[in-house]
Amino acid sequence: MKPERTERMTEWETRPFEGGYDGLRSLVDRGFSGAVTDGSAWAILVNGRIVGVHGGDLSTFEEADGTAYEAPDPSLALLFAMQESSGESRAQYYTEETPISTVDETLSEGGFTGYVELSENVLSGDYYVVYSGGKSTGVAFVGNNETLYTGEEAFERADDEVGIYEVYDVDLDIVELPEPAEQDAPTDDAPPGDSRTDDASATRDVATEGDPSAGGDEPSAGTATDTEPVGRDADPAVEPDKTESSGTQSVEQTGPDPESTPAEREEDGEQERDANGASDAGSDESVVDSSNSESGAARADDADSVFSEEAAWRQAQTIPALDPEETARLRDETKPERTPTNRSSRRNAIERRSGRDSSEREAVEPSRDTAGRRSGGAAEPASNTTDAPGTDDSTDALASRIEELEAALQEERNRKEALEQRREEVAAERDRFRERASKLESRVEELESEIERLREELSATPGDVPEVDRTMLPDEAISGTNLFVRYESKGKPTLDAVHAGEATREELSGNLKLEHHTTFEDDGLVVEGTPYREFLRDTVEYTFCRWVVEQLPFEIRETANVDRLRDLYDAIPEIDRVEFDGTVAVSSTDADGQRENEAFEFDVVFRDRMGDPLFVANLNDSREPTTQSMVDTLVSDAVTVAGKHDGLASALSVTASFFEPGALDAVADATGGGLLSRSKRASFVKLSRKNGFHLCLVETREGGFHLNVPEL
Repeated sequence: MKPERTERMTEWETRPFEGGYDGLRSLVDRGFSGAVTDGSAWAILVNGRIVGVHGGDLSTFEEADGTAYEAPDPSLALLFAMQESSGESRAQYYTEETPISTVDETLSEGGFTGYVELSENVLSGDYYVVYSGGKSTGVAFVGNNETLYTGEEAFERADDEVGIYEVYDVDLDIVELPEPAEQDAPTDDAPPGDSRTDDASATRDVATEGDPSAGGDEPSAGTATDTEPVGRDADPAVEPDKTESSGTQSVEQTGPDPESTPAEREEDGEQERDANGASDAGSDESVVDSSNSESGAARADDADSVFSEEAAWRQAQTIPALDPEETARLRDETKPERTPTNRSSRRNAIERRSGRDSSEREAVEPSRDTAGRRSGGAAEPASNTTDAPGTDDSTDALASRIEELEAALQEERNRKEALEQRREEVAAERDRFRERASKLESRVEELESEIERLREELSATPGDVPEVDRTMLPDEAISGTNLFVRYESKGKPTLDAVHAGEATREELSGNLKLEHHTTFEDDGLVVEGTPYREFLRDTVEYTFCRWVVEQLPFEIRETANVDRLRDLYDAIPEIDRVEFDGTVAVSSTDADGQRENEAFEFDVVFRDRMGDPLFVANLNDSREPTTQSMVDTLVSDAVTVAGKHDGLASALSVTASFFEPGALDAVADATGGGLLSRSKRASFVKLSRKNGFHLCLVETREGGFHLNVPEL
């Protein structure tokens, strides 16, 4: 066995194991789940069944002593047995495209036997879902300490994870223990179907199948063990079904029906025992009374039921298709055919058995019908019927009509979705234009107020107007300004060194410069009574830019959020120019093939050397809170820009006040946030598998900035 599995098993609760086969029988009797080793070979048991022997064979344990390790949960032992059996990989899925719960439903309905492993691209741990005859249970090893979770909790954790999982089909071989040495072997005169088991062997469900090819007129006996599935639908720790040991009766062998199946050709009776329990092996034609005959028929009915369950379990090890129709087709193809012989005898046996204790009947019946078999008792063949003339034609016509209606329904649904999407786009465009109109109206009012003020000054000044410093409105000064990220020396710490973790705040601050460039002459320029350069350094736009390049990378790295904000963190060293009141152009082609250009405006645009946008930001420096409409507009514009510019790493909303609850809800809706979010990137708007951007909310007060969403 692989060292990692033996290491885990040796951490289970231990107890001594002695007596070779007798010790194993003791574990089987009590439905033990776990592993047994003599120091070299390992045997794995699940609910009293030996499901695998590794590092040797069963004979290794004939007279061995060793240690038994009891599993914390039977599902863990079953998982290890399946992993050591080297099952066949059948399919691989990505959780965000096909959730585990979807595949679980299909595998459970198909009676699947095997396991699902979710470990690729998963950092939190390893997750498994184990199936036996369609019944499933979860197993998870979470965290650095590999904390064990089982059952429903493990399954829910696996279903919430993001990664790639694989489906393995496993064919487990049930290993039977030899009969005890002290048991009398059957004589040559005894029928081949005669078997005598002690109380230990009575704890397993055993079916005897006749073989017409063997010598003589009577079939030979074989055994098949029905493994109790371990799953979320049933208690995995339930002990195996126990057979009555009230004594046996000998029945007359009349020979197998040549038309019957192997299960129906099974031996019905056992030879009578004498008062001391010894078997009369020389009597082949014992006569029994009616009560003994009924008891033998009931036991034959038990064996037939168990054998049919075993056959169905063996056939259930095929992965069903995710398409329900395909699953039904595969199920019909693999369904075992039954020849309608001895039907009345089996029905009579079932009726006679109905008077048994209900608890015994519940122990024999399977808890779930997963492979087209009946629950409890022998499977009854379907009656032979002949279709009336014209049935196939009418069925085909009805099926064709259903397909046409389903296609028409799907087409209407697609049209509805397209119209709803278009309506949302138009509503977003309307809101954007309304906000733009509001800004323009405010700008017009400011200009009119400034014109009126200048007119009043001119009218109040007699004679020649003296020369004064040039003045400019704040919005004009801001819109005509660009900042450039430069350094005193490239040999000293730069943003690249900060990104690599090789520079401190003080080293970067002493070398980095934000140089400004204007579309106007700024010498002697006054803005609201303050020289232009002093005015610029006090604006929220300028202080925000300096915070992004000088403080934000250190905050992300020092709070261990580099991986969660990877796109934003990697883009900071690429900043070359910052544009105030910037515009980002987006080109698209309409349905007629005509090229259209659309421009989106942002308060601040961070660009790389090629002029492509890296970050976009909208600022609210008023006392009014930032609303949901403001955030929705930012998200809508950023999504369109990111669709054409893959390098866009983040969209930021900055407020000097606070964010309304609606604004926080808008971020959660755009990023799929909340308790059920499975994204490893924080506050991330995902556009495609490889494209998206971080949506951030920033608060500024008294010249400082704080990243509110996502929290560091």
